[in-house]
Amino acid sequence: MIIGSKSAFAKEQLLDRKSKGSNWFEAHTNYQDIIEINKMIEIRKVINEIGMKCYCVHSPMTNEENQWNEFCNKDQKRRELNFNTLRRTLEIAENICDYKNPLVVTHMGDANSMNSYKSKEEFKKIFSSELIHVNEYLKKYHPNIIVVVENMLRIWKSNNNIDYVMIDMEKDVIDCFNEIKPSNIKIVLDICHSQGTCNYNRIFNEKESFTTLMEYLYYSKDYLKLIHLSKGEDLVLFGDTHGLPYIESNQEDIDFMKEVLITLKMINYDNPITIETRERNHCNAINYKETINTLQVANKMLSNLHNFKF
Repeated sequence: MIIGSKSAFAKEQLLDRKSKGSNWFEAHTNYQDIIEINKMIEIRKVINEIGMKCYCVHSPMTNEENQWNEFCNKDQKRRELNFNTLRRTLEIAENICDYKNPLVVTHMGDANSMNSYKSKEEFKKIFSSELIHVNEYLKKYHPNIIVVVENMLRIWKSNNNIDYVMIDMEKDVIDCFNEIKPSNIKIVLDICHSQGTCNYNRIFNEKESFTTLMEYLYYSKDYLKLIHLSKGEDLVLFGDTHGLPYIESNQEDIDFMKEVLITLKMINYDNPITIETRERNHCNAINYKETINTLQVANKMLSNLHNFKF
Protein backbone atom coordinates (compact mmCIF):
# COMPACT_ATOMS: atom_id res chain seq x y z
CA MET A 1 0.00 0.00 0.00
CA ILE A 2 1.46 3.35 -1.09
CA ILE A 3 1.52 6.02 1.62
CA GLY A 4 2.18 9.26 -0.19
CA SER A 5 2.81 12.88 0.65
CA LYS A 6 1.23 15.87 -1.05
CA SER A 7 3.25 18.51 -2.83
CA ALA A 8 3.04 21.18 -5.46
CA PHE A 9 5.47 20.95 -8.37
CA ALA A 10 7.82 23.26 -6.45
CA LYS A 11 11.32 21.81 -6.08
CA GLU A 12 11.62 23.03 -2.48
CA GLN A 13 8.46 21.16 -1.45
CA LEU A 14 9.50 17.97 -3.23
CA LEU A 15 12.93 18.05 -1.59
CA ASP A 16 11.27 18.47 1.79
CA ARG A 17 9.00 15.47 1.28
CA LYS A 18 11.96 13.39 0.14
CA SER A 19 13.95 14.41 3.23
CA LYS A 20 11.06 13.18 5.38
CA GLY A 21 11.11 9.73 3.81
CA SER A 22 8.52 10.13 1.07
CA ASN A 23 9.13 8.53 -2.32
CA TRP A 24 5.56 8.80 -3.64
CA PHE A 25 3.47 11.95 -3.85
CA GLU A 26 0.13 13.35 -4.96
CA ALA A 27 0.58 16.53 -6.98
CA HIS A 28 -1.34 19.61 -5.91
CA THR A 29 -1.98 21.82 -8.95
CA ASN A 30 -3.33 25.27 -9.61
CA TYR A 31 -4.78 26.67 -12.80
CA GLN A 32 -1.40 28.09 -13.87
CA ASP A 33 -0.03 24.53 -14.00
CA ILE A 34 -2.60 23.38 -16.52
CA ILE A 35 -2.15 26.34 -18.86
CA GLU A 36 1.63 25.86 -18.78
CA ILE A 37 1.53 22.15 -19.55
CA ASN A 38 4.56 22.57 -21.86
CA LYS A 39 6.62 22.89 -18.67
CA MET A 40 5.75 19.34 -17.59
CA ILE A 41 8.80 17.84 -19.31
CA GLU A 42 11.10 19.99 -17.20
CA ILE A 43 9.06 19.28 -14.06
CA ARG A 44 9.24 15.55 -14.76
CA LYS A 45 13.02 15.87 -14.99
CA VAL A 46 13.16 17.58 -11.57
CA ILE A 47 10.94 14.90 -10.02
CA ASN A 48 13.18 12.15 -11.41
CA GLU A 49 16.35 13.87 -10.19
CA ILE A 50 14.95 14.12 -6.66
CA GLY A 51 13.91 10.47 -6.77
CA MET A 52 10.17 10.92 -6.31
CA LYS A 53 7.27 9.25 -8.09
CA CYS A 54 3.80 10.68 -8.69
CA TYR A 55 0.72 8.44 -8.51
CA CYS A 56 -1.99 11.09 -8.43
CA VAL A 57 -2.72 14.62 -9.65
CA HIS A 58 -5.25 16.79 -7.83
CA SER A 59 -7.18 18.95 -10.29
CA PRO A 60 -7.00 22.72 -9.59
CA MET A 61 -9.44 24.08 -7.04
CA THR A 62 -10.62 26.84 -9.40
CA ASN A 63 -11.38 27.11 -13.11
CA GLU A 64 -10.41 29.68 -15.74
CA GLU A 65 -12.99 32.12 -14.35
CA ASN A 66 -11.66 31.67 -10.81
CA GLN A 67 -14.77 29.75 -9.75
CA TRP A 68 -14.69 26.65 -7.57
CA ASN A 69 -14.23 23.55 -9.74
CA GLU A 70 -17.11 21.13 -9.23
CA PHE A 71 -17.80 17.80 -10.88
CA CYS A 72 -21.53 18.12 -10.36
CA ASN A 73 -22.59 21.75 -10.41
CA LYS A 74 -26.21 22.14 -11.49
CA ASP A 75 -25.29 24.84 -14.00
CA GLN A 76 -24.21 23.33 -17.32
CA LYS A 77 -21.70 26.08 -18.07
CA ARG A 78 -19.97 25.46 -14.74
CA ARG A 79 -19.82 21.74 -15.50
CA GLU A 80 -18.27 22.51 -18.88
CA LEU A 81 -15.65 24.73 -17.25
CA ASN A 82 -14.88 21.96 -14.76
CA PHE A 83 -14.55 19.46 -17.59
CA ASN A 84 -12.09 21.73 -19.41
CA THR A 85 -9.97 21.94 -16.27
CA LEU A 86 -10.23 18.19 -15.73
CA ARG A 87 -9.31 17.47 -19.34
CA ARG A 88 -6.08 19.44 -19.01
CA THR A 89 -5.29 17.82 -15.67
CA LEU A 90 -5.52 14.43 -17.38
CA GLU A 91 -2.76 15.54 -19.76
CA ILE A 92 -0.57 16.41 -16.77
CA ALA A 93 -1.19 12.97 -15.26
CA GLU A 94 -0.19 11.31 -18.53
CA ASN A 95 3.12 13.20 -18.48
CA ILE A 96 3.96 13.07 -14.79
CA CYS A 97 2.68 9.88 -13.16
CA ASP A 98 4.72 6.72 -12.56
CA TYR A 99 1.73 4.57 -11.62
CA LYS A 100 -0.04 1.88 -13.63
CA ASN A 101 -3.41 3.60 -13.41
CA PRO A 102 -2.77 7.26 -12.56
CA LEU A 103 -5.37 8.94 -10.37
CA VAL A 104 -6.85 12.39 -10.94
CA VAL A 105 -8.86 13.99 -8.13
CA THR A 106 -11.84 16.28 -8.67
CA HIS A 107 -14.17 17.73 -6.03
CA MET A 108 -17.86 16.90 -5.99
CA GLY A 109 -19.09 20.40 -5.15
CA ASP A 110 -19.63 22.68 -2.17
CA ALA A 111 -22.72 23.02 0.01
CA ASN A 112 -23.83 26.10 -1.89
CA SER A 113 -23.99 24.39 -5.29
CA MET A 114 -25.38 21.16 -3.90
CA ASN A 115 -28.26 23.05 -2.31
CA SER A 116 -29.26 24.44 -5.71
CA TYR A 117 -30.79 21.05 -6.47
CA LYS A 118 -34.52 20.89 -5.83
CA SER A 119 -34.39 17.22 -4.87
CA LYS A 120 -32.09 14.24 -4.54
CA GLU A 121 -33.64 12.86 -7.72
CA GLU A 122 -32.54 15.94 -9.65
CA PHE A 123 -29.03 15.62 -8.24
CA LYS A 124 -28.81 11.93 -9.12
CA LYS A 125 -29.98 12.59 -12.68
CA ILE A 126 -27.28 15.18 -13.35
CA PHE A 127 -24.57 13.30 -11.46
CA SER A 128 -25.31 10.08 -13.35
CA SER A 129 -25.22 11.96 -16.64
CA GLU A 130 -21.84 13.46 -15.76
CA LEU A 131 -20.49 10.06 -14.73
CA ILE A 132 -21.42 8.67 -18.15
CA HIS A 133 -20.06 11.70 -20.04
CA VAL A 134 -16.67 11.82 -18.31
CA ASN A 135 -16.29 8.04 -18.27
CA GLU A 136 -16.80 7.80 -22.04
CA TYR A 137 -14.18 10.51 -22.57
CA LEU A 138 -11.73 8.66 -20.34
CA LYS A 139 -12.26 5.34 -22.11
CA LYS A 140 -11.64 6.98 -25.48
CA TYR A 141 -8.70 9.28 -24.71
CA HIS A 142 -7.19 8.20 -21.36
CA PRO A 143 -8.13 4.56 -20.81
CA ASN A 144 -5.46 4.00 -18.14
CA ILE A 145 -6.43 6.96 -15.94
CA ILE A 146 -8.92 6.80 -13.07
CA VAL A 147 -10.75 9.99 -12.07
CA VAL A 148 -11.69 9.95 -8.39
CA VAL A 149 -14.48 12.15 -7.04
CA GLU A 150 -13.90 13.58 -3.56
CA ASN A 151 -16.51 13.85 -0.81
CA MET A 152 -17.03 17.32 0.64
CA LEU A 153 -18.09 18.85 3.93
CA ARG A 154 -21.82 19.19 4.57
CA ILE A 155 -21.43 22.67 6.03
CA TRP A 156 -20.01 25.60 4.09
CA LYS A 157 -18.88 28.86 5.61
CA SER A 158 -17.48 32.18 4.46
CA ASN A 159 -16.43 35.22 6.48
CA ASN A 160 -16.89 33.09 9.64
CA ASN A 161 -20.61 32.69 8.95
CA ILE A 162 -22.43 29.43 8.32
CA ASP A 163 -23.88 29.96 4.85
CA TYR A 164 -25.10 26.57 3.66
CA VAL A 165 -25.76 23.06 4.83
CA MET A 166 -25.40 20.55 2.02
CA ILE A 167 -28.19 18.12 1.26
CA ASP A 168 -27.34 14.62 2.36
CA MET A 169 -26.30 12.97 -0.88
CA GLU A 170 -23.40 10.66 0.07
CA LYS A 171 -25.42 7.46 -0.20
CA ASP A 172 -27.05 8.75 -3.36
CA VAL A 173 -23.58 9.08 -4.90
CA ILE A 174 -22.94 5.40 -4.19
CA ASP A 175 -26.35 4.52 -5.65
CA CYS A 176 -25.36 6.27 -8.88
CA PHE A 177 -22.08 4.35 -8.99
CA ASN A 178 -23.97 1.11 -8.42
CA GLU A 179 -26.27 1.91 -11.32
CA ILE A 180 -23.75 3.29 -13.84
CA LYS A 181 -20.72 1.22 -12.81
CA PRO A 182 -18.24 3.57 -14.53
CA SER A 183 -15.01 1.81 -15.40
CA ASN A 184 -12.75 4.86 -15.11
CA ILE A 185 -14.39 6.94 -12.37
CA LYS A 186 -14.15 5.95 -8.72
CA ILE A 187 -14.15 7.57 -5.27
CA VAL A 188 -11.58 9.27 -3.07
CA LEU A 189 -12.60 9.41 0.57
CA ASP A 190 -11.31 12.44 2.46
CA ILE A 191 -11.27 11.34 6.10
CA CYS A 192 -11.17 14.88 7.45
CA HIS A 193 -14.26 15.82 5.42
CA SER A 194 -16.07 12.64 6.41
CA GLN A 195 -15.40 13.27 10.10
CA GLY A 196 -17.08 16.67 9.85
CA THR A 197 -20.02 15.16 7.98
CA CYS A 198 -20.45 12.27 10.42
CA ASN A 199 -20.28 14.62 13.41
CA TYR A 200 -22.96 16.81 11.84
CA ASN A 201 -25.18 13.81 11.14
CA ARG A 202 -24.87 12.58 14.74
CA ILE A 203 -25.54 16.01 16.24
CA PHE A 204 -28.67 16.51 14.17
CA ASN A 205 -29.76 12.88 14.49
CA GLU A 206 -29.83 12.15 10.77
CA LYS A 207 -29.98 8.40 11.20
CA GLU A 208 -30.32 7.68 7.49
CA SER A 209 -26.93 9.29 6.89
CA PHE A 210 -23.40 8.15 7.63
CA THR A 211 -22.57 8.68 11.30
CA THR A 212 -19.18 6.92 11.50
CA LEU A 213 -16.14 6.84 9.25
CA MET A 214 -16.14 3.04 9.32
CA GLU A 215 -19.65 2.97 7.88
CA TYR A 216 -18.51 5.43 5.22
CA LEU A 217 -15.55 3.20 4.31
CA TYR A 218 -17.61 0.04 4.12
CA TYR A 219 -20.39 1.56 2.05
CA SER A 220 -17.96 2.97 -0.56
CA LYS A 221 -15.52 0.03 -0.59
CA ASP A 222 -16.33 -1.20 -4.11
CA TYR A 223 -15.35 2.14 -5.64
CA LEU A 224 -12.67 3.36 -3.26
CA LYS A 225 -9.37 4.03 -5.06
CA LEU A 226 -7.77 6.69 -2.87
CA ILE A 227 -7.90 7.98 0.70
CA HIS A 228 -6.92 11.44 1.90
CA LEU A 229 -5.76 11.11 5.50
CA SER A 230 -5.81 13.98 7.96
CA LYS A 231 -7.75 14.72 11.13
CA GLY A 232 -10.93 16.74 11.40
CA GLU A 233 -12.46 17.94 14.67
CA ASP A 234 -16.02 19.02 15.47
CA LEU A 235 -17.75 20.15 12.25
CA VAL A 236 -14.40 20.90 10.53
CA LEU A 237 -15.38 24.49 9.80
CA PHE A 238 -12.21 26.37 10.62
CA GLY A 239 -8.50 26.09 9.94
CA ASP A 240 -7.65 24.85 13.41
CA THR A 241 -10.07 21.92 13.05
CA HIS A 242 -9.34 21.01 9.40
CA GLY A 243 -6.40 18.96 8.11
CA LEU A 244 -4.84 18.30 11.50
CA PRO A 245 -2.08 15.75 12.09
CA TYR A 246 -2.50 12.54 14.05
CA ILE A 247 -0.20 12.67 17.07
CA GLU A 248 1.80 9.64 18.19
CA SER A 249 1.56 10.60 21.87
CA ASN A 250 -2.23 11.00 21.71
CA GLN A 251 -3.85 7.68 22.62
CA GLU A 252 -7.14 8.65 20.95
CA ASP A 253 -5.28 9.25 17.69
CA ILE A 254 -3.49 5.91 17.96
CA ASP A 255 -6.76 4.09 18.68
CA PHE A 256 -8.51 5.81 15.79
CA MET A 257 -5.68 4.97 13.42
CA LYS A 258 -5.75 1.34 14.49
CA GLU A 259 -9.49 1.20 13.88
CA VAL A 260 -9.04 2.67 10.40
CA LEU A 261 -6.27 0.19 9.56
CA ILE A 262 -8.36 -2.76 10.73
CA THR A 263 -11.34 -1.57 8.70
CA LEU A 264 -9.18 -1.16 5.60
CA LYS A 265 -7.98 -4.72 6.03
CA MET A 266 -11.55 -5.97 6.40
CA ILE A 267 -12.63 -4.33 3.13
CA ASN A 268 -9.43 -5.49 1.36
CA TYR A 269 -8.29 -1.94 0.62
CA ASP A 270 -4.76 -1.82 -0.78
CA ASN A 271 -4.84 1.39 -2.83
CA PRO A 272 -2.87 4.57 -2.07
CA ILE A 273 -3.31 6.82 0.95
CA THR A 274 -2.26 10.46 0.70
CA ILE A 275 -1.32 12.24 3.92
CA GLU A 276 -3.09 15.56 3.36
CA THR A 277 -2.30 17.66 6.41
CA ARG A 278 -2.46 21.42 6.70
CA GLU A 279 1.04 22.88 6.97
CA ARG A 280 2.13 26.33 8.11
CA ASN A 281 5.24 25.98 5.98
CA HIS A 282 4.79 23.90 2.83
CA CYS A 283 8.55 23.51 2.63
CA ASN A 284 8.68 21.90 6.07
CA ALA A 285 5.75 19.49 6.33
CA ILE A 286 6.03 18.65 10.03
CA ASN A 287 2.36 17.60 10.30
CA TYR A 288 2.88 15.13 7.46
CA LYS A 289 5.85 13.64 9.31
CA GLU A 290 3.95 13.44 12.61
CA THR A 291 1.05 11.65 10.93
CA ILE A 292 3.40 9.20 9.21
CA ASN A 293 4.99 8.37 12.57
CA THR A 294 1.56 7.79 14.14
CA LEU A 295 0.48 5.59 11.23
CA GLN A 296 3.60 3.45 11.54
CA VAL A 297 3.23 3.07 15.31
CA ALA A 298 -0.41 2.03 14.97
CA ASN A 299 0.42 -0.47 12.24
CA LYS A 300 3.25 -1.93 14.33
CA MET A 301 0.83 -2.39 17.25
CA LEU A 302 -1.28 -4.46 14.85
CA SER A 303 1.70 -6.70 13.99
CA ASN A 304 2.28 -4.82 10.72
CA LEU A 305 -1.19 -5.53 9.38
CA HIS A 306 -0.39 -3.55 6.21
CA ASN A 307 2.73 -3.44 4.05
CA PHE A 308 3.43 0.26 3.56
CA LYS A 309 5.45 1.75 0.71
CA PHE A 310 6.53 5.31 1.48
